[in-house]
Amino acid sequence: MNHQISITDCSPTPALSSTGDVGQEPNSINAANTTTTGARAEGQYRTFEDDVEAFASLMMDHELTESITRPTSSLSMGSQQPAGNGWLQAAAALTAYDGGQNFNAEITSRLQAIDLGRIDRLSGLFPVLQALVAQANQENVVDIALATRTRRHGAKLVQSCPPDHPRRSEALFVSAAIGRISYSASRDVADLNEAVTYLRALLKTCSNNSERVECLEWLARALFDRFHLQRSMDDLNDACDHLVEALGLRVDDSRRAITLTNLGFACSTRFDMVGRMSDLQKAIDYHRQALLIRQEEHRDHSLSLYLLANDLVKRFEQMKEADDLEAALNYHHEALSLRPDGHPLRHLSLISLGRTMVIHFQHLGREEQAAHSDDIEQAITHHREALSLCPGPQDGHPEHEDRVSCLSTLVFSLRIGFEKLGLGGTDSVLEAADHGSEAERLLPEGHPSLVGIRKDLAFLHLYLQEPDLDRAFHLFRRAVDQETASAKERLSAAVEWAACARLYEHPSTKEAYSKAMAVLHRCLIAYSTVDSQHEFLARPLTRVDYATLASDAASFAIQEGRLADAIEILEQGRTFVWSRMRGYRHPLAQLRAADSSRADDFERLSGEVERFAVTFESTSRTMESVVGFPRVLNARFPLRRDLADHWRTKLEDIRDNVPGFRDFLRPLPFVDLCDAAAGGPVIVVNWSKYGSDALILRGGVDPVVRVPLEEGADALVLRQVAIGSQAYVSEFRAARISIVRRRPRTYETTLGILKDAWKLIVHPVVEQLLAQGIHEMSRIWWCPTGALAALPLHAAGPYFESESNLPDLFISSYTPTLSALITARETLMNSSHDPNLLLVGAPGTAENPYANLPHVEHECKIARSWLPRGNDLIGSAATREAVLTALRSHSWVHFACHALHSRTQPFNSSFVLHKNELLSLRNFMTAHTPNAGLAFLSACDSAAADTSTTPDEVLHLAAAVQFSGFCSVVATLWTMADNDGPSLAQEFYSFLLRHGVGQVNLTDSAEALNRAVKVLIRARVPPERWVSFIHMGV
Repeated sequence: MNHQISITDCSPTPALSSTGDVGQEPNSINAANTTTTGARAEGQYRTFEDDVEAFASLMMDHELTESITRPTSSLSMGSQQPAGNGWLQAAAALTAYDGGQNFNAEITSRLQAIDLGRIDRLSGLFPVLQALVAQANQENVVDIALATRTRRHGAKLVQSCPPDHPRRSEALFVSAAIGRISYSASRDVADLNEAVTYLRALLKTCSNNSERVECLEWLARALFDRFHLQRSMDDLNDACDHLVEALGLRVDDSRRAITLTNLGFACSTRFDMVGRMSDLQKAIDYHRQALLIRQEEHRDHSLSLYLLANDLVKRFEQMKEADDLEAALNYHHEALSLRPDGHPLRHLSLISLGRTMVIHFQHLGREEQAAHSDDIEQAITHHREALSLCPGPQDGHPEHEDRVSCLSTLVFSLRIGFEKLGLGGTDSVLEAADHGSEAERLLPEGHPSLVGIRKDLAFLHLYLQEPDLDRAFHLFRRAVDQETASAKERLSAAVEWAACARLYEHPSTKEAYSKAMAVLHRCLIAYSTVDSQHEFLARPLTRVDYATLASDAASFAIQEGRLADAIEILEQGRTFVWSRMRGYRHPLAQLRAADSSRADDFERLSGEVERFAVTFESTSRTMESVVGFPRVLNARFPLRRDLADHWRTKLEDIRDNVPGFRDFLRPLPFVDLCDAAAGGPVIVVNWSKYGSDALILRGGVDPVVRVPLEEGADALVLRQVAIGSQAYVSEFRAARISIVRRRPRTYETTLGILKDAWKLIVHPVVEQLLAQGIHEMSRIWWCPTGALAALPLHAAGPYFESESNLPDLFISSYTPTLSALITARETLMNSSHDPNLLLVGAPGTAENPYANLPHVEHECKIARSWLPRGNDLIGSAATREAVLTALRSHSWVHFACHALHSRTQPFNSSFVLHKNELLSLRNFMTAHTPNAGLAFLSACDSAAADTSTTPDEVLHLAAAVQFSGFCSVVATLWTMADNDGPSLAQEFYSFLLRHGVGQVNLTDSAEALNRAVKVLIRARVPPERWVSFIHMGV
């Protein structure tokens, strides 16, 4: 199939991807890619550097073909460069070549004439450039030697036309275009660098908007090319910026639609790189605007439908909004109807529509899936037709460049049909296995698409009547071990491997979990901000939830009796975000303190490896393969392999040469984690669908004791208890309330939760603690995982008059991780023994939309009466800047105010100060608190966390306060009553400071809270109010 250099590509309005001229067969550019999104549905993969989205802009040059006026004279090899409107006229004439077909001979002849001085370089190089473009179009190849020779002439041409030369702009344009086409042959970044340099210089010469808008798009195109070679976000960002400016200068609708499409594609590409939903939303908006211009009668109406559908599917895979998927299905159906039999792009629509139908089917319930079996059957039909349109040698044709994509999508749809409904029986499994094996053979070793193909093949070997377990898990292993692929794809394969190996009781289960944990850590290192890490963790990756990966891996270790391993796994695989911000064992933070140069290099290299892998699969088949330049398959494989090898070498260098980093990126050893139990037992409560256990960590001779929790009962009961607690909290949650009315249903719900938590979790642990000789009213620490973090374990009990509840037996504290508790004890050793107290109170004003808090001032006076030293920031004095400044010089802080818990954006959870100014979790984490000791957070929801999306991240204000340096924290799980604040403060501080300020011991703070809460209980305060108060830390 011929590749055509379109007028769009080599004219004033280049598209980020483009097709052939009107009346010529459009470039198919391997467009039958199976996916359009950076976070793919499981089982999907891109091939030959594909992204179906890259093809989305292919047909837009049809508009431009008619909108640009060609020169009236024929431009043959002997023609002069068109005169008149400078470089714009030259750009418009670039494809107007009508010379002979012996391109190399004619180009050589022209270059010789230039060398001999028979024609001037500018006039001579333009027809050479035309011939190179025509050669690329017609022969799908550009002679590298001739292209390089031409590029050298281009450099001399620019040198011969200084800034004041009347034809300077034409020289810059011709040289830039030569650089672009030379790059298509050489894949040498030096060619692109020259093109970018010349286009930037050309942009400075533009004297009007018409010239500037065209130059902006040319420059965006060259930057996009360079981005695909080097994965520099600066290039992608600059390309987006130039396209935004170009869009603002566009007036003509037909040309505006092209810019909108290009900009939409660029924004979607950036989303694939960094995962910002704002970029995806912009892409959808731009494609919608282009669709409004390209109405039903427009020849590119199907293109805009197709593009918009692709991005809507992408957004559905992130947000799970059913309306997006329904709209995508409608748009894909309409696009396919506009691409009938014989249409060169029909196979693309067949693949995308089929894939969207499979995604839709996967998100139906089981009963709905059975009722919609026609959908998956139709998807399989579409994928079979697409494969028939992309024949291979066995069909008597040269291998179609999109055949692997067609094979892989058909494998996926056949597998899902069999997996969910048994469609086709063994015949479907065998057919899918044959197609998958062919796809595996066609791809070179190391190609990232092999991860998905091998994962599908692994499943198929499990579905055979006589499953080939060893072959299946060998394929899973090969997929996970492929370091040239995206870490996210490897993680998906590893999680699937672990789940299947565990189901089949295969000996590779332990290895699968170990590699999954390692790859998850690798994934997160590549994300440079805590926001992007959290978004990644909250984003579904596969049908097996990796958010519970650590808990599932730990449960397997527990079942095998490897209790120390289970402790290490849970510590390694939880609270990644806090580790990123300021954790006890954050590798890069510690490494940067020890060797900043190595840390910077390693972080940069990790990002480069991941960016290559992500964009390789999502955005790479674009300009260079669309415009007719020869496509060099696997051209970037050596660079990718070099990066992966360099990453491993750098890791070993750090471990070998930086003192104290022998275990860099390895789990903390169990022997160090035992230090968490120095002050008393730590109970790590692990919830998993495979079984739940409590691990009592004590250190010493018998450091860990297992307490099975369900004893044959469905482990989901524990999940339901936690969900019930969350539902209750969601109902009861509000701002710190000034008046609380006791409601019978709330009272009964609270007691029900406390009783269930006692029966299923706490009572078995208490029995074991007593059996081990732990004295009553000793201190214990709870470290719950996953959804159990929502449970008020500290207040559990039978709640019968003759029986003791947990607060009567032990003094409970919480810790998000073992390392956090170790750090808190280290901080305590360095804390001040002569504390001063910062009081922050926001009682509210008449203008405050939240309820006033009339008891805040009284509460603050009580606290101050016990500790006179320190500053008061009450009322109008309670501003964010004032609080952050005062925290630097105070060892204790007492907040009495409203607080807001944000479930969707946890880093924006905040204390509400004067006039509703917010002191956010993010502000607190970056606060400088060198003297931090005790924090009393008398505010609602200060320890409330959403466990539905990132169950092990513990993202709440109290955790932020603790991780920022405060070793002892009093907080609330949900709403507190305003009138409880003064009495609680009185009892708490009176016990803590009973021996005077000079003799205070912060390790008494948990007992102080226990005693204060019991005062509320004796005052017959309903449980939903006193249960809310918890202690964290030492």
